Amino acid sequence: MGNVELPEELRQHIDRINRLLATQNTMPNKLEAIAEVIERTIPGADAVSIALVVGDATVTGAASSRIAVEADLVQYGHNQGPCITSVRKQTPVRIDVLRQDERYDHFAPGALEVGVESVLSVPIFWAGDVVGSVNLYSREPRAFSGATLGQLAPVVEYAAEVISHSPLYAETLGLVEGLVATVADADDIQLAIGILLGRGVASEEAAWSVLRADALRAGEPIADTARRVISGAQSAQETRGDL
Repeated sequence: MGNVELPEELRQHIDRINRLLATQNTMPNKLEAIAEVIERTIPGADAVSIALVVGDATVTGAASSRIAVEADLVQYGHNQGPCITSVRKQTPVRIDVLRQDERYDHFAPGALEVGVESVLSVPIFWAGDVVGSVNLYSREPRAFSGATLGQLAPVVEYAAEVISHSPLYAETLGLVEGLVATVADADDIQLAIGILLGRGVASEEAAWSVLRADALRAGEPIADTARRVISGAQSAQETRGDL
């Protein structure tokens, strides 16, 4: 981790998660670990995503929950929101009360619909350029403050190192295919969640956790895991139809 000094609690979380991911040492999996660390350790953070700048596009590189993916996709769909502004203007963007914010007339309704009440987006810098952003979503208004930026700073630096040292990012080879970047990805994930619910998984969040754990074990993007679930369900249905 270079010269970045992490608080002991964050370091322990990162070390533990990185040990679990030792056999899946890819940038998306490392970013997933960082998103999980932030959600567990930053007060008010109910969902976290890490967005990456790829050419002229901003895409989701990792997410700690389904809510984070959905909130990100609202921004991409309308080309507006705190994540996009944070990247373009190279500055943190905080929304304390989403219902009262007048900056994002398209993003706000969609984010509120998935349960987001306040947001903090922080740009990720490397060598003077913005390479992405860390996005915190909360179910409560006024969840974040100036103090949150200080708590988040070392983890944002760590994320910058992970991104910048990744040959995958440096060469942009197959990058977009490895991320949850499109509405189609989100639709596949939602369909797979429905299939898991039909198999007896207790809730949507539990189904998301199952998908995410399977993706980490397989070392693949969560959208690919979702498509495997869908394919398996379709094959099972065809088999039953043949009987």
